[in-house]
Amino acid sequence: MAMGQDFNRHIKRPLPPTLSVFPGEAEIRYYLKVTAQRAAFYKENYRTVSYHISDAAKLTLLKEVSFKFLPLEPPRAAPNRRESYARRQHQFAPALLAKQTTGMFGKTSLSPSGPPPTISIDGRLPDPAIVTCDKPLPLRILVRKLNDTNEIVYVKTFQIILIGYTKIKAHELDRIEKSSWVIFSAANMQTPIGNANTPANKDVELDSKMWSSRPLPNTVSPTFETCNISRYYELEISLGLQYGTPGNMKPELTIQPLRMPVRVYSGNKPPEALVNEARRRNETAQSASAPRKPAQVRPTSTGIPASQSSGPPVASAQNAQFPDGSGLPPEFSDEPPPSYEDAMAEDLAPADGPRSEYEQMSAPSGPATSIGEKGSGDV
Repeated sequence: MAMGQDFNRHIKRPLPPTLSVFPGEAEIRYYLKVTAQRAAFYKENYRTVSYHISDAAKLTLLKEVSFKFLPLEPPRAAPNRRESYARRQHQFAPALLAKQTTGMFGKTSLSPSGPPPTISIDGRLPDPAIVTCDKPLPLRILVRKLNDTNEIVYVKTFQIILIGYTKIKAHELDRIEKSSWVIFSAANMQTPIGNANTPANKDVELDSKMWSSRPLPNTVSPTFETCNISRYYELEISLGLQYGTPGNMKPELTIQPLRMPVRVYSGNKPPEALVNEARRRNETAQSASAPRKPAQVRPTSTGIPASQSSGPPVASAQNAQFPDGSGLPPEFSDEPPPSYEDAMAEDLAPADGPRSEYEQMSAPSGPATSIGEKGSGDV
């Protein structure tokens, strides 16, 4: 007998941020639900059913108070000198100069100019490639001439775009919505990269002041992944280049794009004590799951092998107990998982520090109705 396929897929990840840029298609919203429980058995619990806050003279009980949520970012790796990069090479086409020749018919001959430049373009970010909400890009752009030539390369146009991909899943159907944010854009530039005496294979870095004062827009949400919605990003850098000498620019204008995957973090750093506790628990779990070395045996005078290990005997698989002592794997244990306070935040202070600005489309308010609906007593 054919059985229906189970399309449920659970992913254990941190909570995603508020997302409402695709209303009716993919939304993530958070709200507070409050219930006032009355002790009498025959009386209903107070619970409102709208986003509307009543006047001061009315009973101000709320069921759903929507708010924007921006999660804590994952712990970052220690700073290092490594860099993630995207690289592209380009060779300009040789230009032809027209020369007039004397003759009966006044023919024109074409002769090639000097060797055109061959360049390499690098876009670099600290490794791992992470950018932060409401913060400027830690980006470096390097251009290198790969051959000896007196021609100078000029930047004519320059653009930096952050491209976001929202992957939406429903049953076996996938859909990807694309969004983009222009971080920096300039045209009609005449910025030289080096000069005629710049040697080959020398990196020339573009001035980062062009984009270092421009933070990411506050509508960019952090990278996240849930069971049916995920968001990931690419950074696109486009350089419009032209070469020549002052007063003798060649007609070729080429657009060289670079793309590199990046992760966007919220900028809300977790408390140091929470990071240390999470690291300690991770190390404990790894050491507990590591396989034990088999004990070495040596013969004795009685001829019965004895273990060289002085530790306690290892229980057989038949009598093995899991960490909860139930004899069942954790996923089959009847004991509920620990709460956040029990697991990590029992002795930790609340996260305190600067918060990144985050804006999303406001959710439409529902119609106000009565507050006498019956509901459970749990909040």
